[in-house]
Amino acid sequence: MRPWPQSTVVRREDYRAPDWQVDSVVLHFCLDADNTVVTAACQYRRRPEAPADAPLRLDGEALETLAVAVNDIRLPSPESLIENGQLVLRDLPEHFVLHTQVRIHPAANLELSGLYATQGTLLTQCEAQGLSPHDLVHGPAGRDEHLPRHPAGTTGGLSGAAVQRQPAGR
Repeated sequence: MRPWPQSTVVRREDYRAPDWQVDSVVLHFCLDADNTVVTAACQYRRRPEAPADAPLRLDGEALETLAVAVNDIRLPSPESLIENGQLVLRDLPEHFVLHTQVRIHPAANLELSGLYATQGTLLTQCEAQGLSPHDLVHGPAGRDEHLPRHPAGTTGGLSGAAVQRQPAGR
């Protein structure tokens, strides 16, 4: 995807609801300081006011997209789906399940945001605007108020641990 970005300002008057509503998110982490693999299954539905041809645009930073599937159909090379640093999916049904698998490198994360490693420990930084920048998520228009609960499982050093987040404002 793209390297760490500079901070950007999003003004309330520029906000618009995303074209796609996320109904559920399941995250699975295979934790390793050098190579963590995050597998996500997200249920999406197009908002009634969205155009029928609205693409789904997902932001992600400092990650390698390994696989993408819509309704269990694996899409061709994930690199071919990247436009201007975003994963862009077109010609989507009204309801679908998106599976993604990405690799991140916590030990190389010197920004100390998202998942990072320091002194032999893996840590996460809470994100004021929603999910970690290492997750493939809606862009600036898709904030926490549009996200469901996020069950997450881990394997590796924390085998069997689970985390559940409730978005702000719910």
